Amino acid sequence: MSVAAYSWQAADTPEARRAGELMSLVLPIVREGGPPKVRLSDVPEALRAEFENWMNGKTTPAEGVYAHDWYQFRQSVANRALHDAQRVARALAEAGPSATDLNAAPVLHEWIGLRDTRFGGAILMGRPEGHPVCRGPVSHTSRLCGLDPGLIWARTMTRWYRLGAPADPHEVLDYIHRHGIPRDLILSVDTLWTDQSWL
Repeated sequence: MSVAAYSWQAADTPEARRAGELMSLVLPIVREGGPPKVRLSDVPEALRAEFENWMNGKTTPAEGVYAHDWYQFRQSVANRALHDAQRVARALAEAGPSATDLNAAPVLHEWIGLRDTRFGGAILMGRPEGHPVCRGPVSHTSRLCGLDPGLIWARTMTRWYRLGAPADPHEVLDYIHRHGIPRDLILSVDTLWTDQSWL
């Protein structure tokens, strides 16, 4: 999809910010003398002790650690952080937004639901207004964690959204063609309600 990605840095919960930081954490790769490696000194201090503990019993090269070990560790920690962020966002959705939450929330116009091929579940895609990072013309949200029955608001892993009108069903085919979205990823509003496997 050629759309602007959402920003974890602008997330409204610490759990979502941590998940985003972990997912975007990139260390310099040392490619000299054998398989790719990372230097232990490049691992952020907040993660270093946990990584060293995770590495106990694993084979390590003379200098640093194998990059594939770092990637596996980072993925496992990021997965836990994503789970925490989803749990918090679902609890927020169950409680519903406050008036202050909704007043501060960006609006998503002409939106559609999509299966999230990256993280599972569903996302919304539409034209954002008032988003702190995404300017559009088309952007997608982070994972959907709650949807108001009256379609007034949506809760994603990173923030609240006020919902404008969904995309006109007659224009959805044109919409997906213009943005290069495979048709089988589309989730209609009815599907979002009847098949809540996206939760």
